[in-house]
Amino acid sequence: MKLETHQLSIQYDNQIILKDVDFELESKQFALLVGPSGCGKSTLMMALAGLYPKYGGVLSSAVTLDGLAVHSIKANQRAPQIAILFQHPEQQFAMDNVRDEMIFALENLSLAAEEIDKRIDQALQSVGIASLQHRQLSQLSGGELQKVALAETLALGAEIILLDEPFAAVDPIHRRELQLVLKKLVDEGHGILVSDHDKSNYDTLITHLYHMENQQLERVADAAWGDFLSQRSNRIV
Repeated sequence: MKLETHQLSIQYDNQIILKDVDFELESKQFALLVGPSGCGKSTLMMALAGLYPKYGGVLSSAVTLDGLAVHSIKANQRAPQIAILFQHPEQQFAMDNVRDEMIFALENLSLAAEEIDKRIDQALQSVGIASLQHRQLSQLSGGELQKVALAETLALGAEIILLDEPFAAVDPIHRRELQLVLKKLVDEGHGILVSDHDKSNYDTLITHLYHMENQQLERVADAAWGDFLSQRSNRIV
């Protein structure tokens, strides 16, 4: 599965946010997106997920998933292919309990009860949070909430997963655990794109590194990763 853009420009409220962006993400690739605050990383993420232009923004060309315009794919058909996770996952949850939340999400796909249970069990196990399945979401830490959101995404079946600043409210221990879970998912065949203000501990995990600044997206050459990742990170609000 391939997610891609060619010469994509994005305007929001009549302001040019990004110009002539070329980007590709395929299965078994782990890409990191970095750049200063306000440079447009979240805007690109929204476009890649198919939320723009429907919910804002003007695109010069389509973002495609295996050749189909992502925004044209119906939401219930898009969920098993591509998903986006945000900084604050609790804002995406509709239920109070972990398992009930995942059941609610999967019921929207009109799956049989047995299939729903199977998918939930597999996803919880994959992310390592089977022990949390009956916990109240309000009782979980930021890192645990992100793991629940990731498990829900896996249960839905998404092959391409976009994570927009997923570690903003996560402590260092859970951050590292989640990074390793993402690498495991890549090895299993998923395509992962993470936007992060903190560049640490990615050098042995990622396959691609992108830098965004001044309305431009640039792929950083592999040979330049060491110097680039060691530079002081720009904190993103």
